[in-house]
Amino acid sequence: MTRLILLRHGESEANRAGLFAGWSDYPLTPLGHAQAESAAKYIAENYHIACAYTSDLLRASQTGEHVSTRFGLPLVREKGLREIYAGEWEGQSFDALCANYGEAYRTFREDIGNAHCTGGESFTELQARVVATVQRIAAEHPGQDILIATHATVVRALVCFMRGIAPSEAHGLPWVPNASVSVAERDGRGTWSVPVYGYHAYLRDLATELPPNV
Repeated sequence: MTRLILLRHGESEANRAGLFAGWSDYPLTPLGHAQAESAAKYIAENYHIACAYTSDLLRASQTGEHVSTRFGLPLVREKGLREIYAGEWEGQSFDALCANYGEAYRTFREDIGNAHCTGGESFTELQARVVATVQRIAAEHPGQDILIATHATVVRALVCFMRGIAPSEAHGLPWVPNASVSVAERDGRGTWSVPVYGYHAYLRDLATELPPNV
């Protein structure tokens, strides 16, 4: 069985400021590093990571480094694991998006499977990109536990694909929290299952909440 440990990055400076980061490169906050270290400890106690991959954006790679260091592994950066490209929304506050991109941003919040960031990627374009990237990584490491340090929309899109959730129903799958772990498993027939989604109890008082207008 091939197992993916999907780790969302810890709190970033964009998260702290209430900004839609997209491909803009924000580092982790001190709290984000503490969250990532807590996640790394949990992963080391429960999984045998054989290889480690990360989005090439700083907030994800800094999170992944906490895990790869514990296992003494190189951290492979993959552009295909990046967050959704947000186009005109990059670096804007969620309040500004609500005010200035009303219908398009409302669709992102309420019907993400049919959403398209203005001047950026759609959810389905993101899904195609990340599924192709992850399928390739899994094929290169059969039977191993693989770390994938990435982003919230990436995890959501992957899990929809793996659970057979149509884009039109993707709004029913909630966002995963910062520094949470989701686990995807592929059997010998190539069928994916997701037994763990957004687990983060190990964070305790380090946990952060999503803003209400995301």
